[in-house]
Amino acid sequence: MRVGKNPAIPSQFLLPAYANKTLATIKPYENDTIVLVRAKSYAIVNIVSEHLTQASIREKAVQHLVQACKDNDGGNVSMAINYLVNFKREDFDKTSLDEIRIILKRTPRILICYSSLLVS
Repeated sequence: MRVGKNPAIPSQFLLPAYANKTLATIKPYENDTIVLVRAKSYAIVNIVSEHLTQASIREKAVQHLVQACKDNDGGNVSMAINYLVNFKREDFDKTSLDEIRIILKRTPRILICYSSLLVS
């Protein structure tokens, strides 16, 4: 990605057996200085978790994506929020919900679009 190439995500990353490992090792990419590297890491988090039914994996993915909402790049924040909307209410632990509330209060214009995350 640093040289302008955007390789496809290997199919083994989409298997449940690899999801925990992927989520555990992706943090350095989420903290990268290059916006596109961080964006791809958020996309990978979403892809490896979106079709899984294991609550623990989905909850970890939500935690990663909530942290992504604090990215310095507005496009990455918007992408992370769009990913979060597709998760179920039970995928959010109390800490994730509290952090989402804080983020949305700081950005009132997106509160209307994403308030479904906060509906009890």
